[in-house]
Formats: sequence, structure tokens, C-alpha cells
Amino acid sequence: MRNIYILLTRSGTFLSRLIGLTTAENFTHVSLGLDEDRSRFYSFGRRNPNRPLPAGLIREELADGFFALHPDMPCALYRLSVDDATYAALRRRLDAMIVQAERYRYNLLGLIFCLLAIPHNRSNHYFCSQFVGALLKESGCLSLSRHTSLLRPCDFADLPGAELCYSGKIRGLCALAAAGAA
Repeated sequence: MRNIYILLTRSGTFLSRLIGLTTAENFTHVSLGLDEDRSRFYSFGRRNPNRPLPAGLIREELADGFFALHPDMPCALYRLSVDDATYAALRRRLDAMIVQAERYRYNLLGLIFCLLAIPHNRSNHYFCSQFVGALLKESGCLSLSRHTSLLRPCDFADLPGAELCYSGKIRGLCALAAAGAA
């Protein structure tokens, strides 16, 4: 068995505040981590931590980039155990996307449709929860009752088998990850 990690966050950016106002949920962003050290995650978001655009497939480091600029951002880290074959399929799919990262764009239109509860896919376009849901579904990690374009970050806290490992601020998670304790 292998562990994968799901990180939920809520920043103070305009888009995060707008999503939070619209959904009234605690978290507005989700990232996926495949490494046991829990310091690197993948998602769809801003490619430059200081500017909202361009946005697309990104690697997020706890101690660098956007997280380092917002150390007091609330977060929750969940662990999900998967079998080795599922982990390998997830890793292959993610690695294939990373190699072609420039092909992928942020799905702002899909985000609007999600908020309106209308399923909508665009080729090579994702928003954060759509991306994480699609990877988990395509790799066989789980079957979803909803279309991936309708998933919201808070939905990942309710996944069967998801175990809460940490709840607090990014700075605390970063310290725990550095100490190998998260």
C-alpha cells in the first residue's frame, strides 16, 4: 500500500474569496501530493505566485512559491491509502501531464459551470478540484458519483478512507513536513 495526500487550502486571493462567498465552504483549493515527505503537491492554479494569470498545471512546494507567500493560510491535509498498482497508474498519468504541462490551461469557464452545477469539460482545461478528481478517477483510486467537473475542494475531505493528518496553517504543515511528522 502507498499513501497519497490531498491538501485543502483557502487563500485570501480575489478568486478564493469569490469562491468562498459563492460556496460558503471552508476550503477553495485542492492539491494532490504523491510523495511521503508531503512537501510537493500538484494542482491547477497560478503559474506565477505573484500574478493570477497565466494559470495551468503547477507544482506547489510547501516551503516556496505561493505557500511561502501566504504562510498563515488555513489548510487541511488528508491521507488516502491506495494499492501499489493504483499508485503506479496515478504516478504515470501525473508524470505524463507534467511532461506536457504547457498544453494544459486553467478552466475558468468550467469553474463557473461548476458553481452553477452544470457539468462541463474542455479538452486540456482543468480547475483544481476537477484535476484532482480526474486523476483519482482515471487511475482507479476511486469511483465518483459525480462528474469531475462538479467536484469542489471540500468533497475530497469526505472521500472514503481519507484520514485527516493535519489541520491548521500552512506554516505549521511546512514545519511538520520538514520534521517528517505530518
